[in-house]
This record gives sequence, structure tokens and C-alpha cells, in this order.
Amino acid sequence: MPSIPCTSLLKSVKQFWAGSCSLFIILGSGWPVAAEAPVPLTPNISTEQSLTKGSLQEPVLMMEIEYRQDEDEVPKTSSSPLMVVQEESGNKRNNTHTSADIIYRHEEPESPKLEPNPQETPAVYRPSTPAGQYLEPIMYLPSTIQKSQQLIDLQTLIETIAHQNLDIAMAEARIKKSRGEFIGTMAPLFPSFTAENSIESYKGGQVFFSGAPLAVERVTHAPRFTFSHDLHLGGRPIFDLKISKHQLERAKLERDRIFQASLMEGMRAYFNLMFQQSAMTTSQRLLDSVEKQRQIDAKRFDLGFITRQTLDDTLVEVSQKKVDLEEARYQSHLAKVSMALLMNVPLTWELAIREDVLGPVSFVEESWTLEDYLQSARTERADVQELERQIKEAKLAYWSSWTDLLPTVSVSGYRGGLGPYMTELSRVKQIRYSTSFDVMRNMGVGAIGAIKTAHAKKAEAILNKEKALGEIYKKVAENYHQVEHFRRLVSLDEEKLFAAQESHRIAQAQLEAGKVSERDVLQRELALAEVNNSFHSTVLNFNMAQLVLLFESGQLNSERILTPVHSQVASHPFK
Repeated sequence: MPSIPCTSLLKSVKQFWAGSCSLFIILGSGWPVAAEAPVPLTPNISTEQSLTKGSLQEPVLMMEIEYRQDEDEVPKTSSSPLMVVQEESGNKRNNTHTSADIIYRHEEPESPKLEPNPQETPAVYRPSTPAGQYLEPIMYLPSTIQKSQQLIDLQTLIETIAHQNLDIAMAEARIKKSRGEFIGTMAPLFPSFTAENSIESYKGGQVFFSGAPLAVERVTHAPRFTFSHDLHLGGRPIFDLKISKHQLERAKLERDRIFQASLMEGMRAYFNLMFQQSAMTTSQRLLDSVEKQRQIDAKRFDLGFITRQTLDDTLVEVSQKKVDLEEARYQSHLAKVSMALLMNVPLTWELAIREDVLGPVSFVEESWTLEDYLQSARTERADVQELERQIKEAKLAYWSSWTDLLPTVSVSGYRGGLGPYMTELSRVKQIRYSTSFDVMRNMGVGAIGAIKTAHAKKAEAILNKEKALGEIYKKVAENYHQVEHFRRLVSLDEEKLFAAQESHRIAQAQLEAGKVSERDVLQRELALAEVNNSFHSTVLNFNMAQLVLLFESGQLNSERILTPVHSQVASHPFK
């Protein structure tokens, strides 16, 4: 049966046998009475031993432990266990101990009502005990409430970027602006209508008629309905409407290009954060291994087996591993900031990746050749399509400039009436029709200049497309060969990682057999961690090179990311 050592109560128990007063000792949660090792309390466990004169001479006193809840004697608490040691005479309670009862009363804390969240650590509730009620201080464990983490996966990342990214939202606003401008370019195709009414009033005037004055009071209403329309014989409004249509399509293509760029940056931050999480695990493992090696070298140095220089080298290596761990933690924070900005979420959120370890993912088809990617870049890239739209706009602007040399016909007319009242109009059907021709405005000098300018812009747009295609082809070719290079490196690093794992496993077996020392196992463990870190770095470069290749060839979209060609789930070598 478990027992609780309490040597400091020996003197108090002896005084009790002599008829001394009662003794109260209040202890904190899990804290010993004397300078002994703390003994944790376990509910529903009681130990019992009779107190005899011989037992008082023993250095360890065995006491009965009971769990009760007495509102009169034990104050209420909702935190750590509260123990009360009390002596009472046998006359107060009827039990088997006639001489003394030493009872540990424990009030079990109420279970905290928290929302089920595995990522949060429940808070430690403190009791509402008045200050100065107990002689001894009650110790509590500090509250270790962990901030809730926002677990991110690929689908959540893509959906959040698509709906909350600021650059994409601005591109959507530009699309709406272009759509409004497109509607505005339709205005010259429709006539204009105007309704007006004029009122003339004459009061107090006198007109002499046959020598007699005659007062004149007259009110005249003259309503009029007018229309006008300009007819461009060259069809300039039609060209302007087509140009505006191409501008609207360019705004949509710009939105697609921004989404692809934001998606690629989001994937870069996603894989980088996953890599840094794995790097922190590896760095911590390396630091622990080097620290063990330092302890072993310190003992060997004390025994004279190694020199001071060897021990100093180990200390330097320990410091370097601490620097590597801090660097991995810093890079992890930077990746979280980049991801938060792309997702447009608060920077205070603790973003975390659901996947533990970064593994190689095949986003591209291995059967595709370089020519396939170049052809895809010519037809699928949004910016190339924008350049094609610019060329079409320049051609339309060139032909539209020729229309200024053709005349413009302006047609207008009106219908109205006269009368003293609006209900008594003299409907004389006043109709006017006029036509004007605008021929050779400014002798056509402005039109000739506009033609020259439009022709130069058309040639510039064609050259811009050819230059952009050359740069795109270069990037596609570089990333294509880079993907093939990292694909081979991943295979080689996998072989190295497998060999390092086998070497570490054999070293552990030899250590159990007593053939090698612990220091040799630590050396193999360090080598395994280094190879594992190199493998994950290669995997990061391989995955990102594929995404860049898809972006440069115009194939990067959410479907290619969520449904890759092949995905390999990696496992951490130390798990």
C-alpha cells in the first residue's frame, strides 16, 4: 500500500499523547511538509495503519488518508487539492481510532467547462480563498493557456486566397470598372431626346386701339420636344465599342494572372512553412544529440581521454545547433507572415500546417516535353493573351483613326405648340429637321497624326509580345530542366536517407549488444538528421520548381494543386 512520509509530525504526535492541543497543518497541492520529495495524491486511495507506541519510534509515520467534503471545516475550492491534517479526540466522532484521527481531506476540483479543442490547453482555475486565512501559503501551478492554432490545408489556403486576397479583390474592382466603361461606349449609338417648355407672361401693359387704351395681360406656353443624333459614316462608335470589349477581357485576364501569382506565392509560403516545421523538429533533435555528446565528452575530458580542444569543438557545435534552431524558428515566423498577408487574415493568428513532414509531390506530367510546355505558354498564359488583346486594340485604334477623315452627319428636330394654357395649345405641328456635315475638320491634319500614332502603337504591341514570349520561353526552359534536375536529386537523396536510417538502426542494435558506445550512436544520429534535412530541402526545391513550371506555362490552377499526378507522404525519421 502506498504511504506518505511525514517525519515532521513526529513531535506533534508525541505532544498529542501528552495531552497537547490540536494541530492544523495546511498543505498546498502536491507540496510536502518537510524537505522530502513531493508525493502526488491519488483519489480513491486510502492507506491505513494502526498507531502504536512502537510506530512512534519509526522515522516514517503511516497515516490514514480519506477524501471527504466538509463544508464546515474545509473551505470550498475549485483548483488544486487542499489537504487538512487535524487531530481530534475520540469523543467527537465514533470511529476505530479512539486516540487520534489524522485525516487528509481533499475536495476534488470541478471539471472545467471548456469547448472541445485539442489545440488548447485548459486553464487552471484558482480558488477564491480570502487572503491571510491560512498560515502557510498555498502554491498553484501557473496557467499555461496555449493560443489556438489555425490549421491550414491546401484547400483552405486556395479558397481563402481566392476570396480574401487584396490583389485579387482589386482586380475584381478593375473588372467592374471596365464593364462600366464598356457600357458607356454604347452611348454614341443612341439618339438624344430633350423636352422643354417656355412660358411668356405680359401684365399691366396698355395698347391704344382706336384711340382707346386697352390693357394687355397675356400668358403663352410653348412646349417643345427635341431629338438629335450624330451619324459617323466611318463607324467610329463601333470601333470604340470593340476596343472597350477587349479592355474588359484584358481586365479579366489580369485577374487570372494575379490569382495564379498569388496562388504560387501562397504555395511557396505553405511548403516553406511545412519545411521549417520539419527543420525545427530536426534541429531540436540535432541539438539534443549534440548536447548528449557534449555531456559524454565532458566526462571523457575529466577522465583524460580527450583534449580540451575536442571538448571546445563540441561546445561550438552545440552553439551552432542552437543558432540553426533559432534560424528555423525565425524562418517559420516569416513564412506565417507571408501566408497571413496572402490570405488577408490577422497576423496574430498562429497558422500551422496539418501535414507534419514535407514529401515529394508530382504536379507535372513526366511524359510532357519542353515543346509541350512552350506551346502551352503560347496559348494558356494570361499575360500572353493580354498582349494579344493589346495588339487587337491597336489594330482597331488604327482603323478607327481613319474614320476621322470621313464626314459626320448631325440630325436634329423638334415638335412643339403655342397656347395660353397647356390644355389649349395651338397645335401647329412645328417640325424642324436639320443636317450638318463635318468634313475635313482642321483640314484632316489631326486625323493624319492620329493614323501615324495608331500605326506606331500597333507595331509596338507586336514587338512587345515577341519580346515577352522570348523571356517566357527562357523561363519555361530553365524551370523544365530545373524540375528534371531536382527529380534526380530527390531519388539520390532518398537513397542516402535510407542508407542513413539503416546505419542508425544498426548502430542502435550494436549499442544494445554492447559493441559500440553511445557516442557512436549519437554520431550516426547526427548524420541521419543532416541527411534528412538535406532531403527535405531538396523536396522543397523540387515541389516549388514544378509549381513555377506550371505558372510559367500557364497551367497553374487549383485543380492541378489539389489533384496532383502523384503524392508521396513522407515520414520523419525520428518518429
